[in-house]
Amino acid sequence: MRDWNEDSFVDFIKGEEESLDLFGAYIEDKKERKNLEVNLEEISEKVINRIDESMVADFDYSDESLDAIEDIIDNGFKSTDEDVDPDLIEDLIMDLGSYLGLTIIHNLGGEWRFRSDFIHSSIYFSTVESECFPFHRVARRLLNGRTESLPDFYYSLIQVLGVED
Repeated sequence: MRDWNEDSFVDFIKGEEESLDLFGAYIEDKKERKNLEVNLEEISEKVINRIDESMVADFDYSDESLDAIEDIIDNGFKSTDEDVDPDLIEDLIMDLGSYLGLTIIHNLGGEWRFRSDFIHSSIYFSTVESECFPFHRVARRLLNGRTESLPDFYYSLIQVLGVED
């Protein structure tokens, strides 16, 4: 079982060397990468399909949809006194990390860089030779609360990239 209090969860890394040292090699096989991309899209669509119908319109891969995810997380984890099933945490990290990653790619570009330990998969931006880690940010958000908000991560990324949303 994974230790969810890992210190190795990061938002951004500039340059490839540190990323490779910390998290290992990328999956290079094009067919495997394409399959993983399709899987992430399917996971993200399942997230949307499980959401209350009154909120589905808010899930359009826009930056505003990240606020709706924040509300879902807050409503689902109102009490920090309760022990949360580690399998539920892992599922949420994969589900919400997929949605966050696709939101970033749809709006800001970048390309997935998958790793065998999927939680360390990242989005690479060649224009700034940097990568971001959406699964790490979701893990930190679930563990630490609103101080690690998903919209803040997204807007920080806009600043790193020097683009306007």
